[in-house]
Amino acid sequence: MDDKADGAWALNTGADSPRLFDGLLVGLNRRPVECRDGVRLHPVAVARDMPVPDLVVVPGLDDDLAASFALNRGWVAWIARWHASGARIASSCTGAFLVADAGVLRGRPATTHWLFADELRRRYPNVDLWIDRMIIDNGDVITSGGATGVPQAGPVPG
Repeated sequence: MDDKADGAWALNTGADSPRLFDGLLVGLNRRPVECRDGVRLHPVAVARDMPVPDLVVVPGLDDDLAASFALNRGWVAWIARWHASGARIASSCTGAFLVADAGVLRGRPATTHWLFADELRRRYPNVDLWIDRMIIDNGDVITSGGATGVPQAGPVPG
């Protein structure tokens, strides 16, 4: 994401700019994260050692929502803490389940992948779910309806 944002700035302005983002892959610990299709992600930082970030991007969960949610539930407290401390939260697809569980979406408009909308409504009836919207930007919380919504949207304006 860093290089794309910086490159877009240079193309737009014709000038080099300071780095717009300093993206980090953060884990609950330093162990690699096993993803589908044999992909392994290696965190470069641990949540407990991080200062409050400006932006937290919560990726979508795997298709087996119950198992993936259980594996990632440890993030809920961090999402709540970082948001309360001023971080902007952006979720992609079913990442909205973790953001909702953190209480950040309570009484607010949000979206998620249409296939999981009924389950999100069942678990979090206090979330104002707008499934016909691809992206909902509340300013401090952004949700996207599909896995391509947030990551492909480019930089999130501050």
